[in-house]
Amino acid sequence: MPYPLIPAAHLRLYPVSAIRAMEQASDNQQAPVSLMERAAAAAMRLVTTLMPEPGAVLILAGPGDNGGDAALLSAMLASAGYSIDICALLSGALSADSQASWQRCSHSSARRIQAEQLTAVHGYFPYQLIIDGLFGIGLSRPVSGLAADLIRAVNRASELQRIPVIALDIPSGLSADTGAVVGGTQGIAIRASHTLSFLGNKPGLHTADAKDYAGHVIIDFLEASVSADVRETGVLNCANTLPAMPKRAGNSHKGSFGDVLIAGGAAGMSGAVLLAARTALFSGAGRVYAGMLEAIAADYLHPELMCRSLQQHVLQKEIIVAGPGLGQSDSAATELARLIAANHTMVLDADALNLLAQQTPLQSALQQHTAEKILTPHPLEAARLLNWTVAEVQADRIAAASELAHRYQSVIILKGAGSVLCQPRNAQYRINTSGNPALATGGTGDVLAGLCGALLAQGLTAWDAACLACWLHGTAADDLCLNGTGPVGLTASELIPAIRRALNQHIALGQL
Repeated sequence: MPYPLIPAAHLRLYPVSAIRAMEQASDNQQAPVSLMERAAAAAMRLVTTLMPEPGAVLILAGPGDNGGDAALLSAMLASAGYSIDICALLSGALSADSQASWQRCSHSSARRIQAEQLTAVHGYFPYQLIIDGLFGIGLSRPVSGLAADLIRAVNRASELQRIPVIALDIPSGLSADTGAVVGGTQGIAIRASHTLSFLGNKPGLHTADAKDYAGHVIIDFLEASVSADVRETGVLNCANTLPAMPKRAGNSHKGSFGDVLIAGGAAGMSGAVLLAARTALFSGAGRVYAGMLEAIAADYLHPELMCRSLQQHVLQKEIIVAGPGLGQSDSAATELARLIAANHTMVLDADALNLLAQQTPLQSALQQHTAEKILTPHPLEAARLLNWTVAEVQADRIAAASELAHRYQSVIILKGAGSVLCQPRNAQYRINTSGNPALATGGTGDVLAGLCGALLAQGLTAWDAACLACWLHGTAADDLCLNGTGPVGLTASELIPAIRRALNQHIALGQL
């Protein structure tokens, strides 16, 4: 079964600055139907799709144009026979469009209720649907006070009663640029089941906290055209943006598909090497060497792997995957320096990244390394490499990945919910769409590193290998969960054959 494709226009990710430019351009066109009217109509279409029979709807409306969208929607739904309660938190001056929307709302059958009527409720909410129009993409400080209490009450009710929640443009409290809850642990945001994003897709709907807050993302361009000077900064990494695998010739042999050396295996950590090596084997590398720093463990399940002493391995033309279970000893640092100096195409993972963060000589050596390389940090490793805190990395994962790519002149896979991929030569990035919490278990990072190595060995560039590996890794976990293996209890070993299946399906679809 083919993996689902995302419409091309929905792949592009626009920062808030670009969305603002689109809004301004639309206002300048003086269209007969305002942007606010188009946004409310788009929301009306979604509501009637999810809830065809009129019922009880709670609408939250804030002080900006996002609240104006909500006010106009309330009037439209009320006219269509829906029972509407609207809770408004208004302050300051309203735009002309918002004033017109609130006037229409006041002339409708929508009933105004106070926030305190909702925050005082600790039991049943009498609604079949909740619509969030509190705060839009311009939010720059944590939600606090009565608004925070209101969000808390709505989140509690929607979770306990399974009430669907539609967020207009962005879940209130979530950053449209970063996907982090504004204010971090001190902030709060609406947990939406659906987000209706206006004018374009936004990076903050696909990474970091967005995975828990945005729900199903729907894009409506509101009939606005994107001018030539408005550019996306990133795209989604998904089935229809993946590179093709080179076609395998009939007249080929094991040397045709490259060699991979997995370098790691400190005492007690040989399993990390074997996980990465097995993945490289299952992902099509011609020959795989499991180079172990200390205890050399044979893989009796997969005798195809050549297990040996890392120190005694003579480098030839292998793709090097350094770091799984390597440890941080002096001998580990010495071997990593030797591997970097060989100037092979490399993947640096796990303890290779920790050593790199600790030792200036290794950083200098990597600056002299001219072959392609992929770094695969999780947030803590990224924080060490950047000398940031983990909170700073997670507050802006795209900025962190971009800085890592620039500083280390490497392709970056910043792992986590909505893994961010970035390349060193330009500011373009990707956010991966596959994967789920089943991957939050030991060894899955080793599997990803081995997969990157195998794809590099078969001729992909570092960027293409990283993009394909990241997607296959997540897709394998998604496929396993669909079949009942996970999300709880999925193991890294179980990912490996699932990756092979996903890779072969990707190859087959590319040859149709």
